[in-house]
Amino acid sequence: MHGPICSALLAVTLAAAADPAEPPPVLPPPHDLVAPAPLLPPALPPPPLVYYPRNPRDVWLYYAPDRFGRMRPIVVLLPDGDGAVRLIDGRPVPAPYGQPQLFRPSNYPPPPLPH
Repeated sequence: MHGPICSALLAVTLAAAADPAEPPPVLPPPHDLVAPAPLLPPALPPPPLVYYPRNPRDVWLYYAPDRFGRMRPIVVLLPDGDGAVRLIDGRPVPAPYGQPQLFRPSNYPPPPLPH
């Protein structure tokens, strides 16, 4: 009894499915996915080149008054005990320990390398 109804229903369903009333949707062709550009902060311009003119009085940083008030070159003792050099140009002092009362202990930067 259910046989003819089921077969009729199946025939109608197959006929509706086979009816090309509307075409299938057309998909775009496949393409590569592109990653979004990273969000970076805007680049800062380089800092300006600044020229600081040399102070003509800076030369007196390498001199100190002696016991008579005259300006003499500062003499720096070498850390390894090999003698002493003048701070302004790095030339050696011949007899740094001849008069120990002339030495004043202080912390100066190391002497520049002679060129």
